[in-house]
Amino acid sequence: DEKINDQVLRIDLYRQIEPNCNGNFDFVGGILHCFKHFSCNGRPLSTGNETIDLRFPFDLVLMTIKGFFLTELKMKPKNGFVSEIGFNYEHNLKFSFYHETKTDVYFLNTIHIKKNNR
Repeated sequence: DEKINDQVLRIDLYRQIEPNCNGNFDFVGGILHCFKHFSCNGRPLSTGNETIDLRFPFDLVLMTIKGFFLTELKMKPKNGFVSEIGFNYEHNLKFSFYHETKTDVYFLNTIHIKKNNR
């Protein structure tokens, strides 16, 4: 409708790096954190062991854009928002975003894989 969307989504590689209980470090927030839930050609994209294949890792960025701009954002506590899109026949993707009110910018927290109720 030739209108500019006033919502801004910033997709960081990660928000911060935190130590985990194993003495290693984890990406917190951002697309690199989300990669731990996915694989490509059966190989994990990060430290996770999930085997939900993406065609290409960049597809996750495209799906994040779809999950933010093309679906309803449901408000959660502490400036949180979630949305959900279909991924494949068996799974949906549930996105978690954070809204920083001071700058009026949204950030990607994580993406969870959710079993479809078909």
